[in-house]
This record gives sequence, structure tokens and C-alpha cells, in this order.
Amino acid sequence: MAKKPKIYITGDTHGSIDIDKLSSLRWPEGKKLTKSDCLIIAGDFGLVFAPDGSRTEEFWLNWLEQRPWTTLFIDGNHENFPRLYSYPEEERFGGAVGVIRPSVLHLKTRGHVYEVSGKKIWCFGGAESIDKADRQEGRSWWPEEEPTDEQMQYGLSQIERHGCEFDFIVTHDCPARVLRQCWSSFGMHNSPAKIRPGRAGQYLERIAGLVRARYWYFGHYHTDLSVEIDSQRYRALYRDVVRVV
Repeated sequence: MAKKPKIYITGDTHGSIDIDKLSSLRWPEGKKLTKSDCLIIAGDFGLVFAPDGSRTEEFWLNWLEQRPWTTLFIDGNHENFPRLYSYPEEERFGGAVGVIRPSVLHLKTRGHVYEVSGKKIWCFGGAESIDKADRQEGRSWWPEEEPTDEQMQYGLSQIERHGCEFDFIVTHDCPARVLRQCWSSFGMHNSPAKIRPGRAGQYLERIAGLVRARYWYFGHYHTDLSVEIDSQRYRALYRDVVRVV
């Protein structure tokens, strides 16, 4: 009997900065996978970032391509969006993907329901960069990081189409309710009452009141934790690589 494809999910890789968690030393399970198995990165992929590319990016993209699994990622806020959108597009996993390498694929449509290993996964990338004042627009920060009205409406239409029930949800940011409950674990030093989620977080708060999933995974906050709010389980991922199927 053929083995069922596996799905793993992790948090931000930030280009070469945090990609070591995928090494065989840190994640030995990866050595046993095949190209039918998928690893999903929950935003801030970062290996398509330098305005004109770089040898470091090429090295690590080739390294990922040579791994035994297929890498999928949603976009975060620290991405070079013009470059990401310039890659060839194919229809894979029930939706549009940007082909960075044959088995390194950008799940590029925010709010789309991708079908990975037979599982319905609602995906929504993007978030607000709180450090954008220290970055240069068009070189280290791009306004496409935040969702548009059209992307948010599309996400709502997909949720309605699929009856608000999903196997998993993968986002970069998290709903405001999660941010408020976990603010200290996310390194927030101000009062929870003063927390103001960005455009993506406000939108995801609305989504959280509509959907149900076995688990909601997200990145962005550089921590690993699990929390349950209103019977929905959420998991922030950063260094952890977790198997979900």
C-alpha cells in the first residue's frame, strides 16, 4: 500500500537566517520524506528578497530544491513582492503557485483554499512590518505586504464557498484575539489594552469568527506556542517544524 503524503509546517525562514531548522541535524525527519511530501512555510520566506538576487539566495534556493520534500510557502511581510510576482505561474494544489524552483512553490493567492495531500487549507499571507520606518521602500520594504480590499473579499468568498470548514488554516499574521491573549509571549511590552493589530490582523479577527479548522498555524511573531480560544486551536511557529498529516 502506498504511503499517504505527509504535511509539515514551520514558521519564518528569513532567507538564510533561520533556514538551519530544516537541516538534517535539526530536523532529521526531513531525510525520510519524498517529493510527494510537503513542507509549508508560514510566511517571511525571504529567499527572493535582494532587489537583483544574490549568490546566497541562489545557493539556498538550490539547496531547498535538492531536499527530498516539496517546499510550499505563503508570503509574509519581509518579502520582495515585485520579484515574487515575476516568477512563472502554474496551477498546482488547486490554485495559482509561483514556481521559484520545480519543487519550491509560492502559494501566491491570498485567501485561496489550496488542497495539499487531500487536505483543505485556507491560506492568507502578509502582515504589517513594524520596522518599516527603518527600511527603504522598494529595496527592503514593499507596500504589497498588507492585504488589499480585493484580496480580503476574495478570501471571504472562498470561505463561503467551502462552508467555513477547513482542515487547516495557514496565515502569516494572526487574529487580534490571539495577539491580545499572547501579547507577552510575542515580546510585546506595552499593555494588552494598547495593542492595535494591523490591517491583516483585523481582517483575520473577522475570519476567526467565521471559520473552524483542526488547527490554525501562523508565523510572524518569532515564537513557538499553542493556545485555544473559543474552541479554536492556534499555533505560532518559528523554530518548530511540526507534522500535521
